[in-house]
Amino acid sequence: MSAASLLLLLLLLTATAEVNPVTSLSYTYRKKDCVYAEGSILLSMKVGSNIECSASCVPPACVGYNIAQNGTEMLCTIFSNVTNYTADANTRYYCSDCRYLGEECSSDAQCTDMTMYSLCNVECVCPTGYINTNATCQFDYKAAGFTTYRGRWVYIKDYSLSWNGALDACKSLHATMFIPWDATDWNWMSSKVSLITLGAYFPINDIAQEGVSMWNNGTAVKNAPFLVWSIVNLNNALLDCVMMAVTYSPTKSTSILYGSCINIFTHSLFCEAPM
Repeated sequence: MSAASLLLLLLLLTATAEVNPVTSLSYTYRKKDCVYAEGSILLSMKVGSNIECSASCVPPACVGYNIAQNGTEMLCTIFSNVTNYTADANTRYYCSDCRYLGEECSSDAQCTDMTMYSLCNVECVCPTGYINTNATCQFDYKAAGFTTYRGRWVYIKDYSLSWNGALDACKSLHATMFIPWDATDWNWMSSKVSLITLGAYFPINDIAQEGVSMWNNGTAVKNAPFLVWSIVNLNNALLDCVMMAVTYSPTKSTSILYGSCINIFTHSLFCEAPM
């Protein structure tokens, strides 16, 4: 390696060592200046840069490391457990699994490790649309407009979408298209279809193999006598996704039929998620 290349490499390593937070080998470390951690030590060694120390700290075995500056020397101390923090003007502590105020987290432990010397909340801070349940951030179905039905979260709303778009709409709500498993579910869906749209996106398709009807969860459509197929149902290579249609002529009738997966219709969208 030439002298110029070596100098460039050293400059890059030095610049990386000053970034906050530090990312090494896909791990992110939150820096706290003037803090000295104490606890169970995995390794203590002299290093030439911050990045050299962070490369030796691999979570979850390593919870963080100290970088202590002593003149021109840097001492790296890696911890498997931290029990205390003290103020020290010559030391920086890097935590491998901590969060600052307002950052997303999955457990309260991420927020309490450095509470004494950081901006972190004692309570886990969940992003908008999520709630803290048993120290984890979970999607807030109730706030998103879901109600409960037979032990499931369910969501019903009219949309102007393609069938594919309806699939993505449920996914964006951390849900899937509602699947009716019996006559009770079928009748419930029929009763909830909007009088404006008179139709609903239905969770059956034959995209994988033409002519083989499958539920959206990948199971075959069989032993479902409650399903009523329309007498005008057509199924070909252009029509792979199923819709529910409600008619009044003059009595109410509900049936399903194949349609386009990409054409846009204004239908009722039914989504479900486990409780």
